[in-house]
Amino acid sequence: MMPTNKHQNHDRGRASLVLALIGLIGATGLVNDPISPASARADAQVWTSTGSPNTADHSMAFLLPDGKVLVVGGSGSTELYDPSTGTWSITGSLNLPRGASTATLLGNGKVLVAGGYANNRCCAFSDITNTAELYDPATGEWSFTGNLNLRRAHHTATLLSNGKVLFTGGAFDTAAELYDPATGMCSLTGKLSEPRVGHAATRLQDGKVLVAGGCESEDCFSILGSAELYDPNTENWSATGDLNAARRWLTTLTTLANGNVLLPGGLGLFSLFDTVELYNPATGRWSYTGSPRNNRSGLPATVLPSGQVLVVGGWYGGVELYNPATGKWNTTASPKTVRRAVTATLLSDGNVLVVGGQSAEIYHPGVLYPAPTAPRIIEASVVKGIKLLITGENFDDGSVILLNRKEQKSKNDPLYPGTNLIGKKAGKKIMAGDRVQVRNPDGTLSEEFVFTGPST
Repeated sequence: MMPTNKHQNHDRGRASLVLALIGLIGATGLVNDPISPASARADAQVWTSTGSPNTADHSMAFLLPDGKVLVVGGSGSTELYDPSTGTWSITGSLNLPRGASTATLLGNGKVLVAGGYANNRCCAFSDITNTAELYDPATGEWSFTGNLNLRRAHHTATLLSNGKVLFTGGAFDTAAELYDPATGMCSLTGKLSEPRVGHAATRLQDGKVLVAGGCESEDCFSILGSAELYDPNTENWSATGDLNAARRWLTTLTTLANGNVLLPGGLGLFSLFDTVELYNPATGRWSYTGSPRNNRSGLPATVLPSGQVLVVGGWYGGVELYNPATGKWNTTASPKTVRRAVTATLLSDGNVLVVGGQSAEIYHPGVLYPAPTAPRIIEASVVKGIKLLITGENFDDGSVILLNRKEQKSKNDPLYPGTNLIGKKAGKKIMAGDRVQVRNPDGTLSEEFVFTGPST
């Protein structure tokens, strides 16, 4: 039963609507995305198919100590992927279906799944459970372990340096709690400054836990832009810097190799953010970094051995890499199937297993993607001899117009950034014989476009 406090009297009808949105957004969707013949061979070098999962229900995935991957579904189904053979096999099922639960790989090699909707249905409050289960790779079976103190769904679970698991949010209560694998029991540990649901959490390099965003339980249309830190040594919470783009939920936090934390996209109130922020633990502040081509929400971000971050899926599909050294995003080869909702697991060999629906592929970051596609100018026009309007294809974010090989002040058209560029030319009018090119940030150049008459 939910603890009695002032938060019980919130408008549960409105909360249910918002939680339903989370459930719908998290639903796995596949879109057929034909690959052009010119890129098919190149993409095949970077992505390879690897067997077919036995079910289409995949919510969470973990690399086990033996190198296999455990994939858990909200309906209760679980299966194993063996990278050495590329095959899938059914393993023991959860004792309860668990929609919107959490799964955590413990230091002893077992997997802890906790909370969620006990019948995998979103979003009846009466169906939220406080039970937890453990998967034992040695037996392939699930068994109940100690219950959470609060019923939780759309919460977070973070493995601490001491081997315990921190649970936050999802209970319309500020209380956090710890699961101790040594005893199999949960205990309360400090309180958040405000209730959170659909938020994100990550462990920092100093062992503290950063929690950010989410929806406030008292009014689920009130989205939070605040962040706070949990110190396992004192079991206390403290405020840290607010997000710049306030009010994000259904996003992810990823601790990078340099210690900063990446927060890509996320949802505002009925809108998707396209901005990305970095949290600096040394200053406790957030700053903007480069934005991906596609808006993304609630998707796995995988830190590769190179330090770059792979993000797969989203409303518009696609695959992108974030480079912490430059703060920029780059596209990479596309998988054979575009998956809006996926799991992504870094394997022992440095490759990444991506699963969505009843298909799976391996991403090979070590394979060099073919040289970037050069931009191409289809049409160039001039307005009053000053403004250049360039239409074409393969224009990357930050592309620059060159007029007679001199760089012009340029910007991507906000509505059609990949196909339209706008440039401003000061001085004499553009005349017949003047030449225009487009240069992408990676240095690739378009062929020259030659004006055949004076500008108007």
